[in-house]
Amino acid sequence: RFFHILPTMMARIGFDGRVVEANRSWEEQLGFSVAEMSGRPCLDLFHPEDRALVEDHKRRILGGERQVLFDARCNCKDGSVKWLSLRCASDPEKELIYLAASDITARKLTETALRESEVTLRAIIDSAPLAMSIVNIDGTIEYINQQAVKTFGFPHSDIPNMDRWWALAYPDETYRKEVVTTWMGRVYTAYEAKTAIEGSEFRVTCKDGSL
Repeated sequence: RFFHILPTMMARIGFDGRVVEANRSWEEQLGFSVAEMSGRPCLDLFHPEDRALVEDHKRRILGGERQVLFDARCNCKDGSVKWLSLRCASDPEKELIYLAASDITARKLTETALRESEVTLRAIIDSAPLAMSIVNIDGTIEYINQQAVKTFGFPHSDIPNMDRWWALAYPDETYRKEVVTTWMGRVYTAYEAKTAIEGSEFRVTCKDGSL
């Protein structure tokens, strides 16, 4: 049957929460055979910390929602854990929930590593004796350290993006154009060449009016 040769994990779950039918992709991904899945409470497959989340989405389905999407961790037969992206749709007449799942473990691990790296980077920046910031390529100022606030007087709320920084730090329009042209030219050159941005010196007007 087409159901069993699909690479996506597919299953039919009864409104009682038990697996009615599952395809062979579950065995390939989690290690449980079709026979082991059949009749089993679906909740048993999920990581204990995510079962409340699964139950909440089941209640939403039973409450009338036709489709729900969520990510959750599943237990593999060998004891390991995988992250799955799950899409569930209900069939009230047959009292069935149709479930499709795909493995997103690699993506989740990457996201976790990036978050941990960002926390470490911010800790380093905050302890630095220099005014420092993290700026997105679209100009959003993601973060400024306390030394930057102390040096220039502008809290993050005053300068959420570079447009606000240019306007406040360089109130003279002529000088501002000079600074923006020079600095952004160097930023784009470095971005395209994948090199460090060449530094420069500029006169900054602080919040209290000093230079």
